[in-house]
Amino acid sequence: MKYSAKIISKNVFNGLLTVEVEFRSEDGKDIFNDKFCSSSVQDTDWIDQVVLKKLSNLENLDTFLESIEVGKEIKKDLDPVSKNLNQPLSHKEEFQQKLNLFRQCVSGISMGIMTAKNEEFLNLQTWLKNNLNLEYLDLL
Repeated sequence: MKYSAKIISKNVFNGLLTVEVEFRSEDGKDIFNDKFCSSSVQDTDWIDQVVLKKLSNLENLDTFLESIEVGKEIKKDLDPVSKNLNQPLSHKEEFQQKLNLFRQCVSGISMGIMTAKNEEFLNLQTWLKNNLNLEYLDLL
């Protein structure tokens, strides 16, 4: 489902820039506000980048919504030695690990503690692009 976003307020308090954005689904059934904060210098299009990422995430919710089974019990494996820790990661596991790190970086960018031009972030993004396999779409 498509969403739109509109900046509805901005203020600085205690050294923290807060931008409030209203998100609205195209059918008007899902309307909510979210706040994005920064306490450091950002690129001039910082808020645009953050909001576009949020819009992309919202619009992709439908892709995995049906795969979530209401009432399903999820149990942790009680056998701590069931996985050999010395075993190398499969390519998919490595991709998942790097994707999780990428998500943490994106969060750091949205909080203003990291920039999207950070070399390690850009290298990670390039690695993910170059190593994406269609079988990994369930990880996204």
